[in-house]
Amino acid sequence: MNQEIKTERLILKPIDENDLEFIYQEFSNDFINRYLYDFEPMVNIDEAKAVIDFYVNTKKYYNHRYILMLPDGSKIGTLGYHNYNIEQKTIEIGYDLKEAFNGLGYMTEALHVLLGEIQKVVDVSFIQAVIYKDNLKSIKLVETLGFLSMGIKYEIFRGQSYEHIIYQLEVDSYQKRLNHESKLSS
Repeated sequence: MNQEIKTERLILKPIDENDLEFIYQEFSNDFINRYLYDFEPMVNIDEAKAVIDFYVNTKKYYNHRYILMLPDGSKIGTLGYHNYNIEQKTIEIGYDLKEAFNGLGYMTEALHVLLGEIQKVVDVSFIQAVIYKDNLKSIKLVETLGFLSMGIKYEIFRGQSYEHIIYQLEVDSYQKRLNHESKLSS
């Protein structure tokens, strides 16, 4: 599991040590960090190494991150899953995309694949996304995929409270919707 995946326009490559510079650039970027209220923007390469180490060394805990690439090898973002709760059968997704590639459908395409991959890796009933309330593009994205608002969570960051919306996707209903859409397009 967790091997390179190709979609119509993208390659999802498992994160590794060769992505150090990209992860540093991505998470020190003001656009990427605009709505991230759970950790400080990166200020040195060692922080990028810690992120890569987390995903490479905690696979047994069902944490995984992909680098999102174009067919020419250009790295344009990341997406992945973490925080698996075996009792509640939930897992959380996270994603980011360089500003120049927003609004082109890349993340929708990648998330469709990721949602299917998660189900191959863990026994999960619900997939969650926790999104800052003003991140309207991200909210629209998950709602388009069928996620529903399930509540509010407050993140304390730099001594201030930031309201986040907990979105949740029921895996069975998502699969039924995909099967129905597939039959309609056949």
